[in-house]
Amino acid sequence: MGSDGLFDKFKSQEAVNFIRERMMEQDFMSQCVDRIAKSIAFESIYVKNVQDNTTVLVIALNRGI
Repeated sequence: MGSDGLFDKFKSQEAVNFIRERMMEQDFMSQCVDRIAKSIAFESIYVKNVQDNTTVLVIALNRGI
């Protein structure tokens, strides 16, 4: 989930792809989701230059483990 600050620069599917790619790259730990949320927020604010406030919440429900 994210605020309009995130989705001003990310289409919904782009955000999903961004998060999925990073979850596949990292060993899954409880802190993994936190790092990924920070990563997409950083990308939105500093790389894509969003001027609005940005809130991101990543919830891992079922990873098939």
